[in-house]
Amino acid sequence: MDDQKLLLLQKETGCDLSFGKMILKFTGGDLDGAVRIIRSVEKNIFIVRGKFVAQVERIYGTFIFMFDCKNRTVDRFNSVIKKEDKSAIEFDFDKSWNAYLTDIANYSHRNVTEVEMQNRLSNTVRSGKVLQFLDSKLSPKRDVDEKVLNVYFKDILLNITGDLNVVLKLKVERSDAFEINKGMVKENIFEDEDEPVKEEKKERKPEHEKNQIIVLKVDFELDPLEGVRLSELNIGDTVNVRMIEDSQLALYISGLLKGIDSENSTGNIFPSELKEIKVLDDGGISILVQFGPGIYGKAYYGEDVKIKPAYSYEEEAKPRRIKDNFFIKNIWIIAGIFICIIIIVILLLITSNL
Repeated sequence: MDDQKLLLLQKETGCDLSFGKMILKFTGGDLDGAVRIIRSVEKNIFIVRGKFVAQVERIYGTFIFMFDCKNRTVDRFNSVIKKEDKSAIEFDFDKSWNAYLTDIANYSHRNVTEVEMQNRLSNTVRSGKVLQFLDSKLSPKRDVDEKVLNVYFKDILLNITGDLNVVLKLKVERSDAFEINKGMVKENIFEDEDEPVKEEKKERKPEHEKNQIIVLKVDFELDPLEGVRLSELNIGDTVNVRMIEDSQLALYISGLLKGIDSENSTGNIFPSELKEIKVLDDGGISILVQFGPGIYGKAYYGEDVKIKPAYSYEEEAKPRRIKDNFFIKNIWIIAGIFICIIIIVILLLITSNL
């Protein structure tokens, strides 16, 4: 792999080393294509900045944190709170969020602050109750209501400062995991890709839950007579899917999967690995398949339909599986009918001779 391309991809998109290697491998070394895929990621991370004044107690503070909608977590929380010192709110909202975050960190190193109050604020924002609230109000699919957020966080600050007269100013921005890490390139970029990684103590989420950077709409070939029911499929099975999106990104990925010009790849069918099967409350079934690193396809059906069994291109010419062969599956019934016919013929012959 071209190390220079990997370096450029990291600087351009902020992707980490391992993912950068995988996405370049997936695109066949096409740097522009890798950047194009990563930049199509949904902006599901919200950066929340706030400055407040508890006017009676004369407490001044600034904070910043990131809420990840997909994983329902608060990351990079940082704050400074001081009593009777307005310098704790002299941070410029017009600066980029990363410069703002750096300014807060530098201020903390140079000044004595109300650490206990800052820890209480951090623990509160990371609590399950606040995470639930953020999850209900922050979504990449709708506009942010900053007035509702302002009221909610003023109540939090009231409990932290003990002051009923809190003035709060908020700013909310959207970003994605790659944009947040942009420019933060690891030092050992050319390390051996087979080097083992230390296992984290905390439980890890399945890869398909945390790394769905692209989710495209797909469809299956239905086969009501001899097909396999969706509910009978297993994780890891290979299924044939058809790309039904016609976006330029979908065409590009479809072309990569088929190894052909993306402009002629609409409607192509290709095998994919089944990653998730969910039976929903309404009785429908949601299916997730994986095309490549972080690239998935999703289909939904309102009922448990039957789909055409999947075979790889090398296996299509082989005989059907034994369990799908009608004669093998019903051999005892067929044998019984055949024996009955023989007995009837023998009885008829005996009767005719009499």
